[in-house]
Amino acid sequence: MAGSRSSISSTLTKKRKRNDDEKDSAEIPPAKQQKSQDDAKKDSPILIQQEDAEQILAILEMIDTQGLLDRVFPLPSDEQKSHSFRALLKDSSQYPLSILQSAVQHLFPISSHPRARPSKPATQQLRFCNLALSLLNQATTHSIQIPQDIDSILPSEAEDDAAPLSSHYQKPRYALVQHLPQGDYWTSLNSPSTPSDAAGRELKDLPHGHAELVAILPSHRPSKPLSSVPTLGSYHTKPIPSHLNKIPAQRRISRGSFLDYGPYTSFAPTFDQDGTEVGRKELGQVYLARDAKRKEKERILRQWAARREQAKDIDVVMDEAQDSDEVQEVTPSFDLDQELKELLPSHEVESLKASLQSLELELAVQELLDRNRKALERLQELQYRRLMGEGGGSSTVQVDSEEWETGKSMIVYSLFSV
Repeated sequence: MAGSRSSISSTLTKKRKRNDDEKDSAEIPPAKQQKSQDDAKKDSPILIQQEDAEQILAILEMIDTQGLLDRVFPLPSDEQKSHSFRALLKDSSQYPLSILQSAVQHLFPISSHPRARPSKPATQQLRFCNLALSLLNQATTHSIQIPQDIDSILPSEAEDDAAPLSSHYQKPRYALVQHLPQGDYWTSLNSPSTPSDAAGRELKDLPHGHAELVAILPSHRPSKPLSSVPTLGSYHTKPIPSHLNKIPAQRRISRGSFLDYGPYTSFAPTFDQDGTEVGRKELGQVYLARDAKRKEKERILRQWAARREQAKDIDVVMDEAQDSDEVQEVTPSFDLDQELKELLPSHEVESLKASLQSLELELAVQELLDRNRKALERLQELQYRRLMGEGGGSSTVQVDSEEWETGKSMIVYSLFSV
């Protein structure tokens, strides 16, 4: 009877944390209950092997940056003494799995708001606690004692017929997954003994708000073959694209329509056509006409550019020829000194001759400037053609070319005039 009371009181301490005002009420033992043989087997303590406990301690030491392994706290069975999680793992043979799991609950961070984003230290603390619970659950797979008697391995046919088929299947279990940069973290529920904080809790009571993606998958029955196990593709059916299900619309054929003008119509009927059919031949003619129009436009532009260049060359040559002829004609037919002596007195002839000489010099300078301006424009145009052609960036002026002669004549005229 004393053993049953202690087991019930330990179960209550695992489910909720005692407050100071509830200690007196928790010491009162509950009513007596008769326990069957199966319940006694389920309540038997599960111990973790010493090798597994040492491996768990080595893993937790690598990620313990806040000294959580050395934090002391009272145990539910003995609140007078304080123990650390490191000491419990070193003496794992003295403490059952329920004590170790309840010890991890003391290390969880205290959140002010369930939807608030935890801080970086709280995130590291939560990661440590989740990893500790996961390792403890995995270690229980090596600690469960399987009965070796023939009755448990091969039950009698009468018991199989009497027990329903659903009694052999476990209750569906669920898990939460968190996709973090360090990896994927799952809440492990693969052991028969559930954690103290999740005992008797339903799916809707599982903690949420801390997972980036929550995946809930029903567990399949072991009696089904592997070929009938549902996969991820069976949970989601891909919809058929709408363009595949779309019924083709009715095609409209162009046709002629009769125009009825009543008494104002002519003796012959009038039709209006709203569409024409264009075949391969007609379409080729359209493209051919467009190409011919484009080529004709390019040809006209080339002819216009050639005529413009030819006209510029003729204007330059004619200007030079006319200037030379005028100079040759004026020089022999006009005697300036004789004409001035006949018209003006001798003292005014010298001053007038000086004025005419200065005017002649000014006209010669202006003529030289005009020729240089035309030569520079022509030289600029020739250089632009040469540089814009193929390999123009690295090309040089060819000797005896038009560009060469234009630059040479401009320099010679300038030196001659000076």
